[in-house]
Amino acid sequence: MQRFQEFLAATAEKYHEKTALENYRAKNAKQYSFDELYETSLCLAAYLYRKIGRNKHVAVISENCAEYIILFFAVQISGNVLIPLTDRYSDKEKNYILLNSDAEYLIYSEIFSDSVQEIRHSVSCLSMQELFRKNLEHISVLPETDSSALSMIVYSSGTGGTMKGIMLSQQSILYSTFGLSENCFTQGKTLLFLPLNHMYCWGGNVLLALWNGTEIQIISKIKTLFPALTEVNPECLFCVPMQLALFRNIIQNEMKKQAIIPCHHPDASKRREHYQKACQILGTNLHYLFTAGAPLDRTEAEFWHKIGISLVNIYGTTECSPFISSGSNEIYTENSIGKCISGCAYRLIPIEHTNSYHLLIKGKQLMLGYYKNLEETRKVLLDGWYMTGDAVEFHDKNLYIVGRIKNMIILSNGENISPEELESAVSHISSVKEVIVYAEQDTLCAKIRSDSKETETQIRKELALLNADLPEYKRIRNVIISHEPLPRTALDKIKRI
Repeated sequence: MQRFQEFLAATAEKYHEKTALENYRAKNAKQYSFDELYETSLCLAAYLYRKIGRNKHVAVISENCAEYIILFFAVQISGNVLIPLTDRYSDKEKNYILLNSDAEYLIYSEIFSDSVQEIRHSVSCLSMQELFRKNLEHISVLPETDSSALSMIVYSSGTGGTMKGIMLSQQSILYSTFGLSENCFTQGKTLLFLPLNHMYCWGGNVLLALWNGTEIQIISKIKTLFPALTEVNPECLFCVPMQLALFRNIIQNEMKKQAIIPCHHPDASKRREHYQKACQILGTNLHYLFTAGAPLDRTEAEFWHKIGISLVNIYGTTECSPFISSGSNEIYTENSIGKCISGCAYRLIPIEHTNSYHLLIKGKQLMLGYYKNLEETRKVLLDGWYMTGDAVEFHDKNLYIVGRIKNMIILSNGENISPEELESAVSHISSVKEVIVYAEQDTLCAKIRSDSKETETQIRKELALLNADLPEYKRIRNVIISHEPLPRTALDKIKRI
C-alpha cells in the first residue's frame, strides 16, 4: 500500500461507521466516520482535480481541524503537492515559503483571512470553508498518482534558522508510518493538539491513529486541552517533551498535596489505579504517551513508568518522513529511542574522541531531497545513506540519543561536550523553565529562563551543586538568567545560540 487513496479505502473497509475525526467543542462541527473520511477526501480530490488540474503546488494554512486533515489527503490524491504552513511562521517566513516552493494556490481557513492579506507572493487564494460548503460530487475514477513522486514539501527551519523545503512522497510517508506501526500502536481515543505543520503529528497522531482505528478528537485552541483530557478520556496522547514535563509537574504537585505513598507493584494497571487521583487532569483512561521532537530525559521516562503509564519514545527527522526508530507500548526501555522501524537500515560511524556514533539511515522513507537545493541535498545524502547529524550510543540492542553532532561543543583541550546532556541536567533544577547551553571564548555558558526573580539565587546555588558533581571540563561557568521565553523555531524547538 503506497497511496493515500488505498490507505483510506483500507481503513474505511475495516472500520466503516466508527468515528474517525471530530472537532472538539467546535460550533456546528461535523463528525466524520471512516467511511465519510474516505468519501469526502475523494470528492474533494475530484473537485480540486477539475478546478486546478495536477502537479500544482498548493499551500494550506489552517487551525487544527478535521477539514485540514481531509485536505491533506485530497490535495495529494488529486495529484498535487501539499505545502503546510503555520501561523507560527512570521509573515516574512510565509512569503519565503510560498515563493521558494513555487506555490500557485493557497487554501486558507477563514480565521487566517487577515494574515492572508499580508502575503505578498502572488497566489490564487481559496477559502477552506467555501470548499467544504460546495456540493462535492464523487467521480468514480481519479487519475492514478505516482506514489514515489513529490506530493508534499515540508519546511523545516531547524534550530539554526535556515529554512529548507523537504520533499516527500506518498510512498515515503506511508512506508514510514507502517514501519512505526510494527513497533507501537494506538487504541481507543486520542487528542490532536500538536501543530499540523510537523510530520511527527501527521505520521503518528493522524496516520498511525487512523490505521489503528483510533478516534481523533481535534483541539483547535490549546486552552481547551485540559477540559478535553477529562471529557474525552483518551487512551493515548502524542506529545513533545516540553508538554510531558508540564503534565509531570502538575501530577507531582497533586501527589504531594494528596500525600500519596509510592507504589511498586509490577503490574502497570495496578500502579495506574494507585496514582489515579493525582492523574485525573489527564483523564481516567490514559494508558500510553508518545513523545518525539526532542531528546527524552531518563527521569521523565522513569516517572511515567512509575505511575503505570507507558511512555513510547519515537525518534525521526522530517527527512525520513519522519520515523526512524521507536520504543514499544509494552516494553520499558528508559530514555532509549528503541529499535529502528521495519525496513530501515542503519550504520554507526564512530565519532572521534567520544563513545558515540554518527547515525546513518537508508530506506524507502527517505526524502527525495531538498526542494531546489541540490547543494544541501548532497551534504546529507551519500550513496543512498542519509546522514542524520545525530550522535547516538548503542546498548542492549537499543539506540540512545546523545545529541546533535553540529551542536557538539569542542573545547581547545580537545574535549567534546554534548550541550543537550548538560541542558537535561540543568532542567531538573527547581524553577528552571528553559535552558540552552553554549560555548563562548572556550567557556561553557548557559542561558536560563526561570519562573520568577525570587528564584534566581536558588537556581545559582543548585547549579553550583550540579557543577561540583561534573568533570572540570563540563562545568558551566557563565550563567544568564532571564524571565523571558527563549526564542523558538516554528516547530517549537529552542533556537541554538
